[in-house]
This record gives sequence, C-alpha cells and structure tokens, in this order.
Amino acid sequence: MSARHLLGITFGPVQDFIAAARRTSDLWAGSQLLSSASRAAARSLEDQGATLVYPPSSSIRADGDVPNVVVAILEGSGDEVRSLCRAAQDAARSKLVEVGEKVLSDWPGLREDRYRAQLTDALEAYSAWVPMDAGFGPAFRSLGLAMAARKATRNFEPHRHGAKAPKNSLDGLRETVLPDKSSSILSKKLRLSKGEQLDALGVVKRHLGRQESFAALTRVASQEWLQTLDPAHLKTLIDVHEPMVNLEVVRRTKASQFSAFPYDASLLYPNRLAAERRESPDAALHLDRLQQVLNHLWKQVGQPLSYVALLLADGNRMGRYLQQVAKSNDPPGLELHGRLSQGMVNFADEARRKVTRLGGQVVYAGGDDVMALVPVHQVLNAARELDQAFQAQLASLPGDEKPNLRVGVAVAHMVEPLGNIRGWAHDEERLAKGDGSDPSRAHALSVCVYQRGGGQLRTRLSFDQTNDFDALEQWMSAYRAKRLASRLAYQIRGIAERGEQQRLSDGVVEAEFERLMLRQQKGDDGSKLDDDLALGIRTRLGELGNLRQLGTEMILARWLSARTEKDLSRGNQ
Repeated sequence: MSARHLLGITFGPVQDFIAAARRTSDLWAGSQLLSSASRAAARSLEDQGATLVYPPSSSIRADGDVPNVVVAILEGSGDEVRSLCRAAQDAARSKLVEVGEKVLSDWPGLREDRYRAQLTDALEAYSAWVPMDAGFGPAFRSLGLAMAARKATRNFEPHRHGAKAPKNSLDGLRETVLPDKSSSILSKKLRLSKGEQLDALGVVKRHLGRQESFAALTRVASQEWLQTLDPAHLKTLIDVHEPMVNLEVVRRTKASQFSAFPYDASLLYPNRLAAERRESPDAALHLDRLQQVLNHLWKQVGQPLSYVALLLADGNRMGRYLQQVAKSNDPPGLELHGRLSQGMVNFADEARRKVTRLGGQVVYAGGDDVMALVPVHQVLNAARELDQAFQAQLASLPGDEKPNLRVGVAVAHMVEPLGNIRGWAHDEERLAKGDGSDPSRAHALSVCVYQRGGGQLRTRLSFDQTNDFDALEQWMSAYRAKRLASRLAYQIRGIAERGEQQRLSDGVVEAEFERLMLRQQKGDDGSKLDDDLALGIRTRLGELGNLRQLGTEMILARWLSARTEKDLSRGNQ
C-alpha cells in the first residue's frame, strides 16, 4: 500500500574516513570521500522522486561538503521504500569504488584484490524509515528513535580479506595494500614515512590530497611570518622554491589565500630543511641556495612560528530545536526544518569564506560542523566570526532557545601527531560545551595551548561575555606593540603560585602584586609599563578575582600574539 514515509540514512564510520589521518591532506581527503558518498546517496533519492529534507536539494548540486546524514520524504509501500533506500546506499558505495578505481589506475603495483575488497565494504550505512500518517512532526520524532535503535543494532560482518601482512599505519584496522617493497617513486609520491603502511582508504586519501595540494600545517603556521616579509624577500623565496616543485621536493598549493607564496612552506623551518638536504641530494644546489636566503631572514626577522591551531565548531541544542520544530505539524514544521537546513548550508559556505580570509584552511564544513586549520594569531577572530555567522543564519527563525555555537581550539606544535592534535581539539570542544546542565553556557570557546615538552595553557570564554575576549585582545595588542614585557605575566602567576604554596594571606599576595606593578610602572626592571595598561591589568584582576587566572590569561595572550619563534622564547623569560 502506497504511503508517505520519512527516511533517514547515516554514513560512516567517521573514524576510518576522517579521524584516521597522519597529514592534514588525509583529514581533508577523508572528509571529501564521506561527503561524496553522502551526496551520491542524496542525488539517488532525489532522482527517484524523493523530496530531500536534509541536506537541501541546492547543496547536493553544489561543490561544498555534504553532511553524512540524509533525510528525505518518499512515496510508496514499505518494500518500495526499502528498495529506494538500498539503491541510495548502493550509489554511495559505488561512488567510493569509482574514486578508488581511478586511483588504482594511477598506481600499478598495489595489491589489487585486497584493495578492491577493502573499498567494497569500507562504507557503513544505517537507515530507518517511518510512515508519515500523522504528519511530519510525529514522524520526525519517531525517526529519531528508530535511527537510535538501528545504530544500536550493529552488523558484524565476517572479515573476508584478512592476511598475514602489516596493518594500516593510520588506524591499525586493515591490512596494507602496498607492495612488499615499495619503490622510491611510490614512497615519495604517496609521501610515505619510513615503515608507513596504507590500506585502500589510506592510499585514496594520499592520492586525493596530492592531487588537490591541500595546504600543509607548515603553510598555515607560517602565514603570519610570510606576511611580514617585504616583497623583495618574498620574491627571492619564490624563485628558490619554484625549481624544486618538479623535483617533488616542494609541493605547490592551489588555495587562493596562499597565492602570495603558493608552496607548502615546510622548508622554511630549520629541521625540515636539514632533513630534506639529507634525503634529496639531487636538489642540493637549490637547497643550499635556500639555506643562504633563510639564514639571512632568520637573523633579520626570526624563524616562522612552529605552532598551528586546529579549530572544531559544532552547534548546540540542534536536536532539541529540531524536536521543537517537529512539534509544529506540517506544513509549518517541514517548512521550518527546511529553513534551518538551508541556514546551515549557508553557514558552512560562510565559514569557508571567513576562514580563507583569515589565512586558514577549512578541512570540513558541512551543516553545523566545521573543522579548520587557522594561524595562531587568528584564533580569536576565527571563533568570533564563525559564531556571528552562525547566529546570523538563525536570526529569522522563531523561538527563544535557538541553537548556538561552541568552538574548541587546540594550539600545538607541528611535530605533534595529527591524531593527537585532533583529539585535543575535541577535548576543547567538549570543555566549551560544559556539563550540559545549562545549554546557554555551552555558547563558548575553549582554547588550549599544548606546549611542546609539557604544560598547558587554557581558557574558556563565553561568546555572550565580550569583556573576556576584549581582555585577551588587549594583552595581544600590547604584546604586538611591545608595550607589555612578556616576563610580567609569568611574574604575576608566580606570585599567585607562591601564595598558594606558602599559604600566604590574601593581603600579603595583593601587596606583593602591587609592589610588582609599581616597579613595572617605574621601569625598575628595564621596561616601563604605561599607566593605561597598568590600569587595565588592575581592572581585569578585579573582574576575575583570581591572580593565577590573570597571569595564565596574559601568558596565553603572549602565545596567541606570537609571530615568530623568537616571540615565544621571550615569553619564557
């Protein structure tokens, strides 16, 4: 019997497609693979007469990222819906196999049988559908329960292509598809580390990342340093880099925000340059010339910053708001859901534009989820602009408790494993959300600097409390203008720590703080603190009521304002 049904499909696993990554290009390529599969499924449903609820039809015909969740309205019997659902899942898997076959044709020598077997069952799909007899609202609520039950009922398929072979280095789940002895050409083009093994998805990720020349961590980290160079020095660097592209010592990047210096920038760092000189004797003359140029620049302006920020943003209260929308029976409920879906597509597009303008690189932007690499000095700007863009897209929707955004940022050294950095960013995102007891408090940014060699500097800022952002930006501006000695923040925190260790009274600690401030204002320590900035520090202490927190906030601002490694070394004095 024909009837209207509401269908939901989710694709994954996210771990295999996105989280299993050693390079930024792995992250990007994995998200693109999953997005392509979801797009293929959504198009299949629409081509078969379904009405897309999420993502909206406009987004699946464009080039942006598509979320791994598809919701659609279908007409037909239960068997017909099942058939359409299977066709959509088959379309998603076929898209993945299609991409994989194109990659295989470019890389002879891979273990083809194992490669194809892994691609065939790499994509997981969970689906459920419910009748819409009572309208969209009740059906949407029922679909949520049905999908939760379906995900809890997992399929455990037999492992059909196991072998006594090394496992994939990205996640250790599947066997390698690389030959026993990889050629030097294969290793270089797939950018394999010594002893690294890749399964089928890993090879596809490396291939896609190589084709698109996704910007490396080093390019994002060095953005501020490169912008400080005068045109003559920048041209000299370009002239030295360009001949090394054909030697595959240097990778070109196509992203528009990096057009002033369209290379991966890894050789701007002493350790990377030294390693390349050992590994690429055929480029010795070019590398020697680059060394000479950089020695001059490092002496003049310092070495580029070796820290980068990974930002994760996600919507709060989305599920709760959708349930409220679902209570408005169709057509109002369906119309509101469509407006919300389109708003999230617009937000993702705006997120790409904003991150690009700030000199960052979006890894994924689909729905209310954003993953991006940003230069350290743009962390606060990126977080605030994403929040403003999110709120703007929801401004016309009804309700007092509309969704809002939370943002987590991990600032880490480039040598840290990418999986660790991503995990830390997720930790910060969870800290931004809080314990969930008060949804309004989840509208926040949590940022942490994970210092190499140990130690963390963390702060949590509410987007609704602009004075917290203003204070950090005040310290950052003062550091940039050299109005604030970096050691002052450490001295302030040191007073707080001594007070705690020695159990000093509040009066003694306050007096010690005042003596420090007066010395700074007089310039007794060699650098004079101006009165306006001194007033700002005292005012901020009154707002926080915690001397240690003030010191930590000012140290964090030192990191967020750094342009070069020299800036950070001063911050440790």
